[in-house]
Amino acid sequence: MKIKAHIPFILLALTCLMALWGCKAKKNAAAAMGNPESANQFDNYFIDACTHANTGNYDVALKLFNKCKDLKPEEASVYYEMSKVYEKNNDKDMSLQYAMKAYEYAPKNKYYALWYAMKLRQNSHVDQAIEVLSKIYDENKKDEQIVKELDYLYERKGETPKRIALWNAYQAATGYKLSISLKLIELYKLQKDYKSAHLVYEQIKKASPGKYQYFIDDANLYLEQNDEINANINFEKAIEINPNNWKINYALYKSYRKKNDFARAGSYLKQAFADVNTSFESKISTCIELNNEAKTDTAARYFTNIAAVELAKLYPENANAVLTAARFFEQNGNAAAALDNYQKAYTLNPNLFDAWMGAITCSEKLGLAKNLVSVSEKALEYYPNVAALYAMAAKGYNQLKEYQKALDYCLSGKSFALDNEAKYQLFVQEGFAFFKLKNYQSAEKAYEAALAINSNEKELYDQIGNVKYFLNKTEDAVSHWTKAREMGFKSNIIDKKINDRKFYE
Repeated sequence: MKIKAHIPFILLALTCLMALWGCKAKKNAAAAMGNPESANQFDNYFIDACTHANTGNYDVALKLFNKCKDLKPEEASVYYEMSKVYEKNNDKDMSLQYAMKAYEYAPKNKYYALWYAMKLRQNSHVDQAIEVLSKIYDENKKDEQIVKELDYLYERKGETPKRIALWNAYQAATGYKLSISLKLIELYKLQKDYKSAHLVYEQIKKASPGKYQYFIDDANLYLEQNDEINANINFEKAIEINPNNWKINYALYKSYRKKNDFARAGSYLKQAFADVNTSFESKISTCIELNNEAKTDTAARYFTNIAAVELAKLYPENANAVLTAARFFEQNGNAAAALDNYQKAYTLNPNLFDAWMGAITCSEKLGLAKNLVSVSEKALEYYPNVAALYAMAAKGYNQLKEYQKALDYCLSGKSFALDNEAKYQLFVQEGFAFFKLKNYQSAEKAYEAALAINSNEKELYDQIGNVKYFLNKTEDAVSHWTKAREMGFKSNIIDKKINDRKFYE
């Protein structure tokens, strides 16, 4: 048990001894000169100092290192360790000074040189840091730490060609590594040396022929140069490796869409959306893009229809995907498919208010009064405070000629109607129901309230005219019918009403 308890300290001691081995020749020389006791004393101080440094006792560590320095003033390892202690103690100036001393006494030691260069760089002495590392670089071309530090220093100076030469030399010394190749591509792109970047991509593709991602990356680089021919060659090679990949197919869709080749673009878009390994969430941004295009370009609806079919097929249990498909179907005038998917969406997730409203709107478009009522009433179970739902339920009941039920919904909806649009819709439905029930005075009151909110609806003037006629206000009736016609309400019936000064259904 006692041995186990001392293991951490033994390890610390070994660490310190390893730092001393770099200077073994000097110690042996000192011992040979007749100072074995001094050498042993130095070793003991050094090990103790390292132990205290590693446990955070920096003041004690520095005192012991100073004793080491007194015993061997030219021992580079002491200055190196003291520099690290000062660094940990947040004394950057002293850390730099002692790093310099370590380097002066052992300039060929790559660890001391690297440490000193890092301290110089941290103090903005970039040129000096480069000079230090350049002296040891030729003998350490395989040392990744030295290469990375030099690369960072050259980057600070904006010397990209030197960075490229550095990494090429490192690759020549160590052999092919993907990480180095990718670094070189990054640097060539900074230099706009696309030819060299493509050559590196060719090397990567030969080394990793099954990795389609690098064909995609190379293709995207060609696109940056507006070279669609070579871009498509790479995309199509990537497709051969992974036929259903979302990114590749979408990139090809974009390419052929730009050329207005709808057939090929549509084919690749279909394959993209059919990718089972890509989640709907990863496709949302594309759906938004397609939707925005279709708003201003009706030709783009060809593609939203493709997306709608694939989304509905591939993600039948994803409410948001089904809702998106429904919106695309509705946008393309396919109200029946839209209604079906809106209803599936709110069944999967009743909290999707847009799905309820979409189903209501499509039911109205399709003249499905019973469905309009059914969906509106179901929606009210989840959203009992939404006045627009009461208005739609009332509209459905008016279409079913159940006028009293329509009035009941109008009355209930008014208590929740906070915005003018909802109030307007409720007043219109209420006016219609009262008219059909021959309660013309109440109908007039409801329609006048609607008109006060919105005087731009031509149909409303026609309906008010009808009410005025049955209230024996023939002049007012003709005036409102005429106003409706002037606003663009055209039909043979309204012309007949005006000409004959009489109501016709």
